[in-house]
Amino acid sequence: MPQPVSAAIVRCLPTAPPGALVLDLGCGTGEPGFTVKAAFPDIRLLGIDTSEPMIEMARAKARRDGLTDVEFKVMPMENLAIRTGEVDILTSRFGFLSVSDTAAEAARVLRPGGRYAVAVWDRSELNTVIHTFFTVLKESSVADEVPDLGIFDEVSSDARRERWLRDAGMTSVNTDLFAWEYTLPNFAAVLEVLAAPPFGAAVATLDNDETKKVQERIAERLSTHRAADGSYRIPQTCRLFWGHR
Repeated sequence: MPQPVSAAIVRCLPTAPPGALVLDLGCGTGEPGFTVKAAFPDIRLLGIDTSEPMIEMARAKARRDGLTDVEFKVMPMENLAIRTGEVDILTSRFGFLSVSDTAAEAARVLRPGGRYAVAVWDRSELNTVIHTFFTVLKESSVADEVPDLGIFDEVSSDARRERWLRDAGMTSVNTDLFAWEYTLPNFAAVLEVLAAPPFGAAVATLDNDETKKVQERIAERLSTHRAADGSYRIPQTCRLFWGHR
């Protein structure tokens, strides 16, 4: 996942005091938590996710880097086993508020005055890579198996996420789009992204001939983003929310 987004999240936060507890919701394999920890080494970091394999990978990274005051737990963000008001800073990258309202539970554990900074996907067409895969696969034999991206357009409309945050008790809600360039070294790397969720399961059912056709169509659609060295520099845009409770 793109490191520039983690850095943008950090820039939305004030300097974290020593001992501050940072809760990273939907942390996956550790981001943006590791980037926050690098910026503020004396914080305590707790990352939570429902995927045990991802949590194990995050733990392995923390051990590899010799990080202290870092913990990763398997835990749903809808039901946090954390005391009310215990968290000083809340972060998330493409987990929290992605497709549903989980703001109330996050606000419960964030102390009054506590800060938050999160990144979410906005309208589907702003996610160039995923939108390209979606468009091509919808023209294939696995069209019915392709996840519907309409949910991102729905929750990005009419300031819905802002209302979720305010209704949960966030006193300050700031938001802006954040654009960056997603670089992939070659087309093989593009296909690795295609083979991962959310489209990997559908792609795996294509026969060899249609797989080749799908790959050719994707290459054609991304050709304008292909550099002379064969790498792909693809524009991406997400939305940032930040403020305090």
